[in-house]
Amino acid sequence: LQMIPLGMKPTQDTLELLIAELVKKQFFSEEIAKKIDLSSILWFYQTELGELLNRSSDLVKREQPFSMLKEADTIFEEFDEPDAPLLIHGIIDGYIELADEIILYDFKTDDVFGSQAQIEKKMRERYYGQLKLYCQALEKALNKPVKQNYLVLLKPKMIVSF
Repeated sequence: LQMIPLGMKPTQDTLELLIAELVKKQFFSEEIAKKIDLSSILWFYQTELGELLNRSSDLVKREQPFSMLKEADTIFEEFDEPDAPLLIHGIIDGYIELADEIILYDFKTDDVFGSQAQIEKKMRERYYGQLKLYCQALEKALNKPVKQNYLVLLKPKMIVSF
């Protein structure tokens, strides 16, 4: 997803050409390329969020590394050293930096089953902490609030907002 050019909606043909080029350049193997679910990628770029990424391509940041210090007891319950610092590193899939706010998104390829409500609940619980850290890191680094926060669930083709 990070290699797909923004600014125009991808098609089956453009994705297949891009994947062939990436295999040729050895970004990944032919075996991995065969496992890429093109229908999920095409679905995403037809959503409101996918269209927003294309319209705002000059404001989109992808695969952004971050580091921050947090007090360990804010991450781990009953941590025995309350003031111990914890260094957190991560890579944010992407965000759109607007003039006065940030729109954060994170892709997930989890196999999840159940009704839409069950899937949303499960994924909110599973990724709440991760997205909270991403929001805190972005807000501190960019001095702007994260106003919209999305999990893009590629396998069930759902977008969950936080």
